[in-house]
Amino acid sequence: MGKYESRERFIGKVGKGIIDISTHLILLN
Repeated sequence: MGKYESRERFIGKVGKGIIDISTHLILLN
């Protein structure tokens, strides 16, 4: 369970990073 929780948190961070990057790209365009 502990590994699964940390993995889910890592995926959440990556997902948020991708959303932030897409937002910046949209703002630049």
